[in-house]
Formats: sequence, C-alpha cells, structure tokens
Amino acid sequence: MATFYVGPQYVGQSLRDIQRSTGLAFRADVLANFSGIGEDTPLVAGQPISAPDDAGSAEYIYANQLFSGGTPGSSSSSSAGPQGTFTGAERIQAEKDALEKLKPYYEEVLAEARGDVARAKQIIEEDYTLGRRYREEDLTTQTRGAQMEEPRETEALLSGFNRRGLLYSTPRTQEEGELGERQRRRREAITRAISRQEETSGIQRRRDTQELDIGLPRYERTLEEQKKQQAFGIADIAETKRQQRSAAEIARFLLPERFSTK
Repeated sequence: MATFYVGPQYVGQSLRDIQRSTGLAFRADVLANFSGIGEDTPLVAGQPISAPDDAGSAEYIYANQLFSGGTPGSSSSSSAGPQGTFTGAERIQAEKDALEKLKPYYEEVLAEARGDVARAKQIIEEDYTLGRRYREEDLTTQTRGAQMEEPRETEALLSGFNRRGLLYSTPRTQEEGELGERQRRRREAITRAISRQEETSGIQRRRDTQELDIGLPRYERTLEEQKKQQAFGIADIAETKRQQRSAAEIARFLLPERFSTK
C-alpha cells in the first residue's frame, strides 16, 4: 500500500470534492477505503492518503499527482518536489494548461466530424426521398398498365361468351367472377411489391441514421481520451524539463568551476 499526504491546497475538501473539481478518473471510494476515511470527510494538512500499491492503477497515479506535495503533519508545503518534480497541484495545473492549448485543435476536428455526420444524414434523406419518388412513379405506371389491360381482358372474355352462345348462364357468371378476382389480385400484388420496397428502404434509412447517431458519440469519447492522453504527455515533458533545469542548477551549485567562464 502506497501512502501520500494532503497538502494545504486540499484542506477542507473531501476526496469526492477533489475528484469532482479536478475531473480526474480515479475512484474516491477506493482511496477513502484504503485511507480508512469517508469519501466526504474533510481533509486536513498532512493527513495520510493511502492507495493500492500498483503504479498502473488510476488511484495510485492520481493520488501521487494530487498528494505527493504534502508531508506528514505539515501545515504548508506547496513547493516543487525533489529534483524539480511537480507537486500534485502543479501536475494538475500542467495538465489543465495542456488541455486548454489542445482544445481549439480538437474542437475543429470534432466540428468536422459533426459536419460529416450532418452531410451523411442529408445524403441518406435525399436518397430516400428520391427512391420514394421512383417507387411512386413505378406504382402509378404499373397500376395504369394493369388498368389498361383489364378492359381488353374483359372484352376478350365477352367475345368468347358470344362465340360460345353463353349469354346468361352460371358458367359465364363464374368466369366473369374469376377474371375480376385475377385482376384484383394483380393490382394488389403491384401495390404490395411497391410497399415492401418502401418498407425496406425505410428500415435501411433508419439503420444508417442510427449508426451515425451511435458512431459520433463514440468518436467524441475517443477524441476526448486522445486529448487527455496527449495532455498527460505534454505535462510529462514539462516535468522532465523542470527536472533537467533543476539538475543543471544543482550541478552549477556543486561544481561551479565547470560552469565558470574564463
């Protein structure tokens, strides 16, 4: 178990307060449990905060960043750590500064992505509207063709009746009914086929739109995580530079003859 100590900048705040104000991705309840305190317990300067002894865990990483500047029982300590390392507050500020610098770039990328999604949705709607117009034209054309065929079929049937001498009889009535039923079913088949095309097109339209609606938030989350990771890297570079400057100053103090000018 790793132990860190609360610095003066967090006095009076709880672990939950710190997590909310910093937006860092650690679990306040885990740190509270390891530290033997409540998530909402106000902290005091020099109070020990314990974390899992796992340098890869979020709780260890952020406890180290937040509380590495404090010392046991201290009431004031906010100076840089050994050899120029950042205190917890300085590390958080460095990450915030980096996020602020990265913000315009990522906002531009996100705006482009949202514009692409909007254009894609517009194309889906245009394709659906065009397809609908074509389907309506097909329905009109096929229905009109069937309507034009029906009188010819009826005339051919009547001519056959006349040749056979069937003026008023049960067979004639039956055949007329069968022809009317076939014509009705043909009209229904045309309408049903076009309706199925419309239904299939509508399903595809909704599916494509839903994929865009689902994909954009995922991309936004990916961008946000990428931005945070890049900010962490920038903060790491800033801390490394401070350590290098600190080491150089120490060397200058301990070995002044190496830096003297003749």
